[in-house]
Amino acid sequence: MPLPALSPYNAAARALDALLSREPWAQARLAPHAGKVARLILGVGTLTLQVTEQGGVMLAPAAAVPDVSLTVATDKLSRGISAETAPP
Repeated sequence: MPLPALSPYNAAARALDALLSREPWAQARLAPHAGKVARLILGVGTLTLQVTEQGGVMLAPAAAVPDVSLTVATDKLSRGISAETAPP
């Protein structure tokens, strides 16, 4: 049986959840917000995440209404990435 295709949004949510799983202090701070939805609006797309009971995140259902929306301007995002990857 073939595996379902992994969307970039699902992959991003899983990667962020994996990072959070390595930081118990961060999970403890997020856990009280279980069920809350955050929408990240980036130049390349929109990622809508829901906080889990364990303090992780998962891709929110398509119809989820965000409790908070954060917009990152494309020029700010690319400037931050290029500054971090620039050779010394």
